[in-house]
Amino acid sequence: MDILFDETPAARQDVHACTGPGCHFCEWLDGRAAKRKATDAVRFDPRWRHEANEWRREHIGARVTADDLIDAIGLPDGSPNQIGALFRQWAHMFMCRQAGTVASGRASNHARRVIIWEVTA
Repeated sequence: MDILFDETPAARQDVHACTGPGCHFCEWLDGRAAKRKATDAVRFDPRWRHEANEWRREHIGARVTADDLIDAIGLPDGSPNQIGALFRQWAHMFMCRQAGTVASGRASNHARRVIIWEVTA
């Protein structure tokens, strides 16, 4: 017999029909869980990731943005989500921490706010 109402959101990740405002699954997925899931789902370009790690090691103690990384080594092959996901992984491993925000200098970003990261390791 199927259980209709007692299923946890985690059990229903692959089958979701949003009920709109107040949807318990969307509430569960919002915030930290959504960021973690998105970061874990990114497939990294191994060459780009290696170059990004080398770049980070060269900038220990500096304040940087994703724009700085892109200017130095270019965009990764595949999804551009790799950039944010990598900074998030570095932060999770205490290799960098947020130090503020600044307007992006890249024309494609239309001056949106980007995070300033302090590289710690």
